[in-house]
Amino acid sequence: MGWKESTLGEECYYIKDGPHKSPKYIDDESGIPFISTRNVVNGDGIDWSTAKYISEQDYEECIKKCKPEKGDILYSKGGTTGIAKYVDTDRKFANWVHVAVLKFGNQLNGRFLERMLNMDYCYQQSQRLTKGIANRDFVLSAIAQVRIYVPPVNLQERYVAFVEQSDKSKFVVSNRNLSR
Repeated sequence: MGWKESTLGEECYYIKDGPHKSPKYIDDESGIPFISTRNVVNGDGIDWSTAKYISEQDYEECIKKCKPEKGDILYSKGGTTGIAKYVDTDRKFANWVHVAVLKFGNQLNGRFLERMLNMDYCYQQSQRLTKGIANRDFVLSAIAQVRIYVPPVNLQERYVAFVEQSDKSKFVVSNRNLSR
């Protein structure tokens, strides 16, 4: 198709993981969510239901190493590896070492990149590049090696719109079937 073939290392200006030291968790859900791979699962969005919470002070310390923001990609790199999630919220949160944050320029649509990374082409690469059996680790330098395609942005946006419309149609059809 003539699309540019590249790597995450070439397309992302930021590939970092969270702190390698556990913060002190608090029981108060008014704290700031601290997510791990269990929150980056297949399905829609980030699963906040099992998030742990940290204090504002610990949050400020955590984001010195890595600060996830709306528009970024979260990429699981420890335990369950190779699952990507687009950050679609302005909610403040921090991430554990086993979740990488990818930041990229306007040559990529974040929702397109999420879908691409979760397709077999990229997912199989992530599994080959993950080291270990009991303690699986998809290190940052290996993440940078994942090969991707970069079609023109207008095609990425059209693809995302098509997939989102298709997902809405599937939802409507499944709800009709449930109500019968």
